[in-house]
Amino acid sequence: MKKRVALFLNCILLTGSLAYFFLKPILSGPIRYQVLSTQEAASLKETYQEAREPFFTELHFSGEKLPFDRSTSTFYLPLDMNTASWETGELSAASGEVRLLFEEDFTGESKQDAIREGRSFRFYALLGEEYQECYLTATGLPILAIETEETPETGTFGGMFYYWEAESKRNWTGASILEAHIRGNTSRTYPKKGYKLTLKTQNKEGEIVPDKKPLFGLRSDDEWILNAMYSDASKIRDKLSADLWNSFGSKRPEFPDAKFGTDLVYVEVFFNQEYWGVYGLMEPVDSKQLDLTKEGETSPTEYSYKSVTPQDIPTEELILTEAFEKELAGYELKGSRSTIDRTSWEPLFSYLELRDLADNETFSEKAPVLLDTDGAVNVWIYLQAVLGIDNRGKNMYYVAKSNHHSSRIYFAPWDMDLTWGDSLREGTGEALWDVGLFPNLYSERINWPIGDRLVELDVEDDLNCKVPSFILQPLVENAVRHGGDRTGARHVSISAHSVDGMAEIAVADRGQGIPKEVVLSLYTGQGKGVGLSNVHKRLKSIYGEDNGLKIEASEAGSRVRFRIPLEPEEIPVPSNEIKLEESNNEDSCD
Repeated sequence: MKKRVALFLNCILLTGSLAYFFLKPILSGPIRYQVLSTQEAASLKETYQEAREPFFTELHFSGEKLPFDRSTSTFYLPLDMNTASWETGELSAASGEVRLLFEEDFTGESKQDAIREGRSFRFYALLGEEYQECYLTATGLPILAIETEETPETGTFGGMFYYWEAESKRNWTGASILEAHIRGNTSRTYPKKGYKLTLKTQNKEGEIVPDKKPLFGLRSDDEWILNAMYSDASKIRDKLSADLWNSFGSKRPEFPDAKFGTDLVYVEVFFNQEYWGVYGLMEPVDSKQLDLTKEGETSPTEYSYKSVTPQDIPTEELILTEAFEKELAGYELKGSRSTIDRTSWEPLFSYLELRDLADNETFSEKAPVLLDTDGAVNVWIYLQAVLGIDNRGKNMYYVAKSNHHSSRIYFAPWDMDLTWGDSLREGTGEALWDVGLFPNLYSERINWPIGDRLVELDVEDDLNCKVPSFILQPLVENAVRHGGDRTGARHVSISAHSVDGMAEIAVADRGQGIPKEVVLSLYTGQGKGVGLSNVHKRLKSIYGEDNGLKIEASEAGSRVRFRIPLEPEEIPVPSNEIKLEESNNEDSCD
């Protein structure tokens, strides 16, 4: 009997506890705070003096400090956008001496509407005889805050990193030791910059170690990209492009642990209690993301190469180089390497040689072996869809993955800000760059097949000359790659005429002109081995000092010309060059 009574009492106790647990949020109501009475509202500003300096900078929600914008005295409260009801908790001051009075009962409004419309709710902080007018803004986005003694213009800085998760109130805040540096090339010139973030923590032994954690549904890691998205006023392009690629192109069945792309989530950012607006927090495309084997492991070493700038030398010249550094001709070898030699670059060289130099038969035979052909098609379709104007010459990862003891190139597009019709052009005044929507880009193909480039030929009848190999090709290639006008369109003309007993050959484009410093370095002999410099030196070596390249450049375009003798009996070969078979040594003009 006693056991039955005890069991009955335990059931009642358990039921009561569960009822309290589930009913407490309902009974206590959403977000507790004190609202001004009619009398208090009427007399507040007559009773108290407005504070000359802000004295209230710490508003707590359920015991956790909220992010604060000092310039507007606005606090931000991250809330779950997916639920219609207001979260349960209490808004309170850190100090018991400060009293908080809200102007209205804002929880009577729609939470989702308040978040969507970015409404700010006014309240007053009272201390002694002073009051401070403050605001509370509800947001559906997670929040990041950086606290540092450095300025945002500092290239590298340390400090503290804080975050608030909007969708969960369980472990919804956190902090890490921060190391950060400004990232990007062109984006460094923007007022709103992007950053590479590295998170650290102190272990029980007092050592500073990586702080790997999953942020806002992204992977667990200690390194992150904070994308400013400055060039996109809509803040849509990077996110939409990343999500589209992840929906069909970033995963390959043969490498289920690798991801050839990145995720992006929107966050609101504060820097030293200054609201900086919306950013994109991104996973970096690194060895972890790509699931690369490392140097020294038993399995074959895998590599990734990032195209950082349009390539500045012809492929046939690149693959013959004997100088190997971390950066090479517009490409960057990613990851930490104890040694960098030709082996490190060989997978990329093999791919570029196939892509740019192979005939159709060779390409058809070797393409399935040397590259992920399905992925290549996916990338091509993707760039057409998003109008990846910037990605045809750079902003692409070429990833060498090993499968069955052979290496293939896989593709991972990156940095999709100039998409969906946006294009970058040189600005005026204080604006270094101007980004605008150019509707004509919607009709442009990203990778032009043969015939889509507009090329004009103007060759004099009966002109008979023979051009040494790799003279004309780099000039045309340079015009095609870098000779786009302000709309992105390419118009290249090639002409050959007899002038003063010589054959004058010229390649012209309608781009924004070859930079003056490039022309000057060419004529002073200070060129750094790029295509134009090599051509200039070879022409002078073969035909004399007066027969190098002549360059005419303006904002209306560039024209590069040179002269060679008509009807030579034999093409002279300088002593330091190896003479090739005649069939391979000439581009015929006739």
